[in-house]
Amino acid sequence: MKYNCIIPICGSASRMGFIPKFILPLPNKNTLLKNHITCLRNIFHCIIITTPDYANIIFNYLKKFFDLNDFKILITETKNMSETILSINYEKDKIYSMIMPDTYFKDTNLMNEMLKMYHRDNCDIVLGIFKIRDNQKGKLGQVLFDEKNNLLDVIDKDSNCEYIWAWGTILWNNKFSKYIDRKKSHIGYGLMPSLNDKLKIKVCKSDSQYYDCGTLNEYKELLNTLNI
Repeated sequence: MKYNCIIPICGSASRMGFIPKFILPLPNKNTLLKNHITCLRNIFHCIIITTPDYANIIFNYLKKFFDLNDFKILITETKNMSETILSINYEKDKIYSMIMPDTYFKDTNLMNEMLKMYHRDNCDIVLGIFKIRDNQKGKLGQVLFDEKNNLLDVIDKDSNCEYIWAWGTILWNNKFSKYIDRKKSHIGYGLMPSLNDKLKIKVCKSDSQYYDCGTLNEYKELLNTLNI
């Protein structure tokens, strides 16, 4: 059985000079998007949601490396990530996950561990979390959790937040979909309302560093880490 992983590619990349962030290069003729699908495809069917401008570019690029059964491209025009995620028809008994196309982390087993936790602990949502670096504070959703990895709090993009972990990827069932507010810029704003309504949310720790390559500085930091 394959699970669904949504990869939303609908931004304008204005912070990167309008260069499509998902094709930013990595070592060994790799790219951010290719790296994600390579890591995901044995367990997840990748649903790429993108704009008419990007659809052909993405399809022609990916078909060089992957079987057409490994990914699906949906075309939409939305204003933010929440609208993009809500543009698909959610099936009641399916499990969904999301990974951002302009991110990188070396932990290739994280998504599999999140799935194991979801089934073992009968969760509604599992967050993949990473130790936050000082230069990331105020840019990510930082999380607090207990000794059993139950989520207790999420503080989004607050440079004064002292939580040392931040979430970078997410897995959920259909219960979470109703908490995604299409007016909000991203789906993380639905986490606290879900928690307040007693949805079971766990965190799955990764030892890897997390990079949001949507900004040039963090992409440069990644390249330095990879010795490019």
